[in-house]
Amino acid sequence: MNFSERIVTARKSAKLTQKELADRVGISQTGNKRTH
Repeated sequence: MNFSERIVTARKSAKLTQKELADRVGISQTGNKRTH
């Protein structure tokens, strides 16, 4: 499992949207999508 897959798995386990995750870590949703 690569880094982006681990992030997606963790995000879904926490029941967060991409925007919610981006807000929590202080990046834009666009920046977050680049990890996929």
